[in-house]
Amino acid sequence: MASHAPVTTHIYCGLPEVRAALALIAHKPAEAVRLLQPVRPYQLRNFRIPYLRARAETEARMLDAATGDYRLILDNQVVDLKTRSRYRSSPMRLSSARNPADFRMPA
Repeated sequence: MASHAPVTTHIYCGLPEVRAALALIAHKPAEAVRLLQPVRPYQLRNFRIPYLRARAETEARMLDAATGDYRLILDNQVVDLKTRSRYRSSPMRLSSARNPADFRMPA
């Protein structure tokens, strides 16, 4: 009997990610952060969840939270070696979150 757990987890995490990305595109960063809360237990499954949440937190000026999420990515890069190159901008974004006076949201 095949296990449905990977598919279920993918759907459970994927839908909030898509909704949060759409909220971020619509310039509703606080809504994006809220939408990603239920998937926090799965955030190390890959770095899309903390990365998207950190971008939303940065845009919402929740800079301490954004710093924590960027730090989570930087401290756990061994977990997601396959997609690590996608998140190379994390140190730069962490710096932006730490220095709000220098804040410029990259495209």
